Amino acid sequence: MLLETSTFFVDRCLGKSVGLALRQSGLHVEFHADHFADDADDETWISVVGQRGWVVLTKDKAIRTRPVELQAVIAANVRMFRLPSGNMTGEEMGRVFVDNRLNMGRFMKNHPPPFIARVSASGVAMVYPAKPGP
Repeated sequence: MLLETSTFFVDRCLGKSVGLALRQSGLHVEFHADHFADDADDETWISVVGQRGWVVLTKDKAIRTRPVELQAVIAANVRMFRLPSGNMTGEEMGRVFVDNRLNMGRFMKNHPPPFIARVSASGVAMVYPAKPGP
């Protein structure tokens, strides 16, 4: 249910093919270019997308290491899924997200926002907040 009622926001770095693949799989998708300028600061669009309750899809691994962007994720209560590698074709990126859509739905059900999770061929794993060590 959560998966079907969620809106997935495709970051500009993923390109159009990822969003189109997700739409073909039945998900509601919004594209960066339809709402923001290409040069919009990450913290700006992250804040707006979070306020709208949309789920962010990206391949930008550095968001969690940039304090201003991470603060935007936290402040706007963002649910973010990112790919582990930026060196994939649009088709490969789309396939990873589509193949993991049920895993992403379960993850959202079991983990309250804000969070950043990694989506790969092996599934979905938490990136932020990091689990406390032993």
